[in-house]
Amino acid sequence: MRKFCFGICCHCIVDHFDLDAGDFHTADDFYTGTKAAIAGGTTSILDFTTQEKGQTLTEVLDVWHKMADGKSSCDYGFHMSITDWNDEAKKEIKEMTRQGVTSYKLYMAYDNLRVNDKELFEILSAIEEEHGIAGVHCENGDIIKAVTEKLKAEERHSIRLHPKSRPAEAEAEAVNRLLTIAKLAGTPVNIVHLSSRQGLKVVQRARKEGQQVFVETCPQYLILDEKEYNRPGFSGAAFVCAPPLRKKEDREALWEAVAKGEVDMLGTDHCSFNMKDQKTRGKDDFTRIPDGLRGCPVAEYGKVHTE
Repeated sequence: MRKFCFGICCHCIVDHFDLDAGDFHTADDFYTGTKAAIAGGTTSILDFTTQEKGQTLTEVLDVWHKMADGKSSCDYGFHMSITDWNDEAKKEIKEMTRQGVTSYKLYMAYDNLRVNDKELFEILSAIEEEHGIAGVHCENGDIIKAVTEKLKAEERHSIRLHPKSRPAEAEAEAVNRLLTIAKLAGTPVNIVHLSSRQGLKVVQRARKEGQQVFVETCPQYLILDEKEYNRPGFSGAAFVCAPPLRKKEDREALWEAVAKGEVDMLGTDHCSFNMKDQKTRGKDDFTRIPDGLRGCPVAEYGKVHTE
């Protein structure tokens, strides 16, 4: 059985610094984000290098090094987010290992980021050959699109609909599909930012059957729940993230899993957007609110800044 150095005893700052979100970037770059990390007592962070279509893995790693070198106030490392899988990318997996990248991020949601099931199987198989591991964003993107379209067709645009547009069922289905594919590929996987009791049950069942699967959850899913979306005015937008904050019973189930040692890692998934000019893009349409919460330092959870 493969062993990895995940530890629940410490939180891990996992970031999206300077992430391209279309016509704007996340609010923090490596300078501001790592200053906040240091202020919170964190001396190492992991960021996601995100491949664009047509870009090689070597090119994207070089881009992220240039964004971090000379700006970061603390030690940093990278996960490689693969979004454009092809023969060239497959050949580069060995080179990524040589350059110190052995963990990968894969998406099962977001049209511009997600890989299909065939690609997922092939990527997991290639990573296994290098004894690496993939952390996977588990949400069924097609279900989310269908539910969202139905909500918008009913002319309902409130922030309160955000958790309804990304139901726990969409997470649980994706977790189940991932674990099925990973079992066929013969590789362990890491489920990142697990948010729901339903998703947790799928993991528990797979583990009982002997499958090796690692689980990460985040402080927001342990501390907050979907009542934050009922805040007055537009302030609930500060808590729009993906997966969304869940119900109280989901939070309690995750705490129980932490207590039992069923959660392997706490990661922040820091992805900050300003309430002014960024989150406000979705004032008239909740689907245009950028997904993300800040996690540097983690002590800031629960505070809302509207300016």
